[in-house]
Amino acid sequence: MGESQAIAAGAARSVFSVDAQHDRLLRMHFPREDGPDRILLPNRLRAHEEVSRCFRIEVELLSDDAQIPLKAMMGRMVTISLVREDGSLRYFNGYVTEFRFLRADGGFAFYQMVL
Repeated sequence: MGESQAIAAGAARSVFSVDAQHDRLLRMHFPREDGPDRILLPNRLRAHEEVSRCFRIEVELLSDDAQIPLKAMMGRMVTISLVREDGSLRYFNGYVTEFRFLRADGGFAFYQMVL
């Protein structure tokens, strides 16, 4: 392992600590406690909502595991919390309808989840 790979791997380990979501602006929770064993951190959120229409919430996720079983994530209930400027939380809740692996880069695996 080269020096740059070792640095990236160390950074990935520190990001995915047990309390990794505590100070983040985006947080993710599986209300039924049926999420994967590995930590998934929301990195980017794009939400589209309309009155009397279905919503679509796309979430880019970071993980230290590039081998999360994609089909196992389908149908799971997920809550994403967005910390607002005043410290209050805005919740987005739904079922996973799409889950895909995007790429791996520097010790991080990127996934996309759609609710």
